[in-house]
Amino acid sequence: MLSPDHKGNLFNPIIESKCRKLTQKLNKENIVAFPKLQLTRSLLMLCFGILTIPFSPGCQSESGEGDTSGDGIVVTDNPTEVISFEEIETFKSGTTMKLRLNRYEYEVKEYSVTLEGTYSMDQRLILLKTPNDLIIGSGDSGSPVLTSDGKIAGALCYGYTDNKHQFAARAIEDVISSADFLEASQSQKLRTVNSGYFKPLEFSYYATLIGDSIFQKLVSGNSAGESNKKQNNYAKTYKTNSKDKIYNNGTIPHVTMDASPDEITTIPGMSILVYQVSGDIYTSGTIGTVSYVTDETISAFGHSYQGTGVSDKPVSIANMITMIDSYPSARKLAVPTNHNIGVLTYDSYRSIQIDRNASASTITTYTSTLFNKESREFSHQVSIEDNSSGYAYLSAALSCPVIYLTDQLDIGGSVVGTLTVTNKDDDQEEFELSSSNNSDISTEFAWDVYYILKYDSSNSITDIKSIAADISIDVSSDTD
Repeated sequence: MLSPDHKGNLFNPIIESKCRKLTQKLNKENIVAFPKLQLTRSLLMLCFGILTIPFSPGCQSESGEGDTSGDGIVVTDNPTEVISFEEIETFKSGTTMKLRLNRYEYEVKEYSVTLEGTYSMDQRLILLKTPNDLIIGSGDSGSPVLTSDGKIAGALCYGYTDNKHQFAARAIEDVISSADFLEASQSQKLRTVNSGYFKPLEFSYYATLIGDSIFQKLVSGNSAGESNKKQNNYAKTYKTNSKDKIYNNGTIPHVTMDASPDEITTIPGMSILVYQVSGDIYTSGTIGTVSYVTDETISAFGHSYQGTGVSDKPVSIANMITMIDSYPSARKLAVPTNHNIGVLTYDSYRSIQIDRNASASTITTYTSTLFNKESREFSHQVSIEDNSSGYAYLSAALSCPVIYLTDQLDIGGSVVGTLTVTNKDDDQEEFELSSSNNSDISTEFAWDVYYILKYDSSNSITDIKSIAADISIDVSSDTD
């Protein structure tokens, strides 16, 4: 059933129509399908630990000349000279500055923007405005702001409610020295967020339907202590106004683009993706933008990813597809590439820091399936998170092949087999799997895996090396 796509990746010919049908079903039933949501802050924090949220590149018109319009000028250099916030404070309102954005594939363009002022209460921010034909949206967080003579002044981090042309950039000194500010408290972030001046924009996410539909059911399944795994208490999401439903909420079917390192030099303004899960049929990650690059380190986002301090997540370059100009904010649509640029090692409220020479620690999941007398194998790499979301991501990676093979989200049937957990000392635990449900076998199986990993296994997430599910799938013949 799988065939290579034009880049040589495995791609399911029926996945596109399935995603359309699944998207319509999820929207109709108000089921959360992706991490890229309009959620209450409490649920957003529950799922991803996010308080401040990234931007994304804006749309531009086809008309205009030079960098005074939305067309911009292509740049390929890596600026490293910075200007102090104190010097920016002396600039007059109306001063022209430059903003670097990724609009297409790996191309970075430079646009003219206007300085409106500065903000220096609990954070040091530069306030700017774009031309009418250039908008800012989710996924642009970290995009560098420069002076007219090419010195980096800041990294985009905040916007205003229902406003796609005004934004704030964090002083670049605070972005590249964020590791010095671990003591910055949550209350400091919330004070600015709730000050009435700024509103953090959302992350732009890359997430495949078949994996994140399960993940969201797991994390939103029961807020009362996860005691009843049968409960379907789905979170609500807004209905996208995107004309192309396959791009619902900034996602597309599973695709990972080939990208030779010889083709790409990482520079400020390029899109990147921090991975939660990557693999054969499920990729989930957060898209942001590079702010500052040295030989050893990349600074990005202009705010936190999860605000965890020390972190360990793989990061790759993202291939920009298009901007979706949706309400209330635009969002960047990009896909992962196989061009790894390092590991997110430090996650501060001022930026994330990426070690260009490190390798991330991940858990490998294997799902071996027998369905319709055909045997298949699927493998994924899952970032280590020692919390409920970490167990949910592992469960989604192991169970998403059930959706993939049955070609439906809610279908009755049974899944039987074994789950083997191998720790870093190569010791193994084996558990019996036996799941059945008249209407939703995928989620039922995912819950069973989740509970085994979280409550039955003697290994914590940080101890696990790999997890293997060897299963047989049987679906109900009378299910629509």
